[in-house]
This record gives sequence, C-alpha cells and structure tokens, in this order.
Amino acid sequence: MRRRLRVTFCLANSGIGGTELNAVRTAERMDPARYDLEVLAFNDFAPLRERYERAGVSYGVMDVRSLRGADWLRSGRQLAKHLRERRVDVFHAHDSYGNLLGVPWARVARTPAVIGSRRWWKSNPGLGHGTGNRLVFRFAHAVITNTQAVANLMIEEGIAPSKIRIIPNFLDQDAYVGPDRSVVDALRAQHGIPDGARIVGIIAQLRPEKDQATLLRAAARIVDHHPDVHFLLIGEGKCRPALEALRTELGLEARVHLAGLKIGLGNLHHMFDISVLCSQTEALSNSILEGMAAANPLTVTDVGGNPDAVIDGETGITVPVGSAEGLGDALDRLLRDGDLARRLGDAGLKRARTEYTVGKTLSTLDETYAALLALARESTQTSRYAA
Repeated sequence: MRRRLRVTFCLANSGIGGTELNAVRTAERMDPARYDLEVLAFNDFAPLRERYERAGVSYGVMDVRSLRGADWLRSGRQLAKHLRERRVDVFHAHDSYGNLLGVPWARVARTPAVIGSRRWWKSNPGLGHGTGNRLVFRFAHAVITNTQAVANLMIEEGIAPSKIRIIPNFLDQDAYVGPDRSVVDALRAQHGIPDGARIVGIIAQLRPEKDQATLLRAAARIVDHHPDVHFLLIGEGKCRPALEALRTELGLEARVHLAGLKIGLGNLHHMFDISVLCSQTEALSNSILEGMAAANPLTVTDVGGNPDAVIDGETGITVPVGSAEGLGDALDRLLRDGDLARRLGDAGLKRARTEYTVGKTLSTLDETYAALLALARESTQTSRYAA
C-alpha cells in the first residue's frame, strides 16, 4: 500500500485573517487518505487551532523568537531537523514569515518539494520582508499566489514564470446561504438600523491599508440623497479610534455603524445590499468572494487582484484607490439603479460558482504537489545516473 504524502504547512500563527483562514479551510478539505498533514506555527496565537485538530491535523508550535541573525539560524536548524526526521515530502509555507524561515531551511533539509506563497500586493508584509521574500523565492521549487495580478508582479520582480502557480481562494457552500434571520435582526437592532433600511457594508480588519476612512468620506457625500441607507463596518483593528473620530467629524454617527469582529455567524454579506472593499493594497480578498456569493453588487478599488475577481461593469464597479468621490459616485449609481445592481450581483454570483470552487482549487493544489514531486524524483534519478 502506497504511503500517504507527508505535507507540512508553515505559517506565523493561526489568527483570524485571510491567509490563515485559507490555510485551515484547505487543510480541512485535503484527503486524509492521501495526505499526512501537519501544521507548524511560529507562536501560540491560534484561534483556528481547534479547527485543525477537529480535522485530524497535527498542530505544532515552534519557538521562533525572531527572523534575524542567531535566532533565524537556531530556529532554522530545528526546523530542518524536524523535516528530515519526519521525512516530509512537501513543505508549503503560507505567509511571508513561513517563506523567510521555512523555504531556505526546507531546502537545507533536502525536502523534495518546497513551496513558498505570495498572497499580498506591493506593500511589504513586514519590515524588510518584501525584499527578503523575493530572495528566498529563488530557493523555492514553486511559489503559489491566488491571482494573476500578483503573478504578473512577481514576474516583473524577477521570479521565473515557470516557478509560479496560481491557485485562487475558494468559497464554501455555506457562503451562498445567508445567516439566520434572527442573527440579522439582532445586528440591526444592536446598531439601530431600521427595518427596511438598505445597507452598504464592508467586512475587513480595521487597518490602514483597508482604508475604511475613504468609505466614510464617500458616505458623507451621498447620505443626504439616500436617507434610507446605512453603512455597516464589520471588523476590528487599530484604526477603530480614528474611524470613530472621523465618523463624528463627518456627522455620521446615526448612519455609520462599527460592528466589531463577528465570528461564526455565517456570510454576513447577505445582510448587505451593496458590498464594498476599498483597500489600498490587496491580492485576492475572501471578502470580495463572499460578497459575490451573496449576489451583491460590489464596489472595489482597482488595485492588485481586485479587478481579477470583480470585472468592471460586469460583476461590479471598480474605483480609484483613495477616491471618496469615485467611491461615492459608484455607490450613488448602484443605489439609484436597482436593475443595474441586480444585474451585477447576479453576474458576480455566477462567476463565484464557476471560478472559485473548492473542487477547482484542491485539484490544482493536488496537481502542483504531484508535479513537483515527479520533478524531484526525476532529478534524483538523473543524479544517480550521472554518478
């Protein structure tokens, strides 16, 4: 009987973020008859750990104090020793931190297939990490990204096209089903949103690059023309105080609601009439896909992978980054033209059902692993013949 392939996922932690959620959702759907999967994290911040363990996936925490100097050497040697002892077939880093430590040391361990990931656009994911990741990608057998726009950017930065694999995010079937009516009613009541009011919503962490401030400024431009419209921001983060202050400055306390982080309530895009993502930088956001699954018209910034998912004028409207005028005009247009909003939403739903499926994503991942391992076997045989 052929043994299962030993696969190691590596990432900084298992917090609630797009990369982390994509990793756990992938792990939950990998065939346990084919794969012996483990997860290695750099620290014990792990809200998602229980999901891995429910799926029967081993979860380990490394003692990674920093990615510099002696700490990098110490942690890297420990990682390489672990990979050799476990006889790992595929090492798969999911974030910039996993790339920086894992990719070079997995090569030191002679792991047959070493995979890095790039799930961000042009901004560095950490101090010096952009340059560091471009360097370590040269040691990876493959680099996975989730959108063509990032693949093109990597090619511009000197990564060989033959090394790049595009594997999009995928949607769960429950993303197409709205939350219980009681959940929606409770959220509306909690934030004083009247029954029958229309909602423009965004689901994203409250971080500078998500730029919810531009949405507030866009709201200020159009609220007087649409007295039944409320704006709901779902997410938490360090920008909350600044956004609350801006809301007060713009006189939007009664119309803009900061709902905080909501976990385990289902795809809350279903309670929106229009979904927004106004990021300054983005690769491929799960929030966009969930908005499409809810059949919502989307308004997104024309940056990174956003236009790969939201086709302007077909499945949504793209607007310039940081433009409150452009975002406000797009929202005004959708709020005034119900037929346009429905057409865009229906087209987005159709695109989500065909392009962002678990079957397509998992089969491409399986093929990537198999192709890299076949190349590794071929290289080993060639080396033996040459000897």
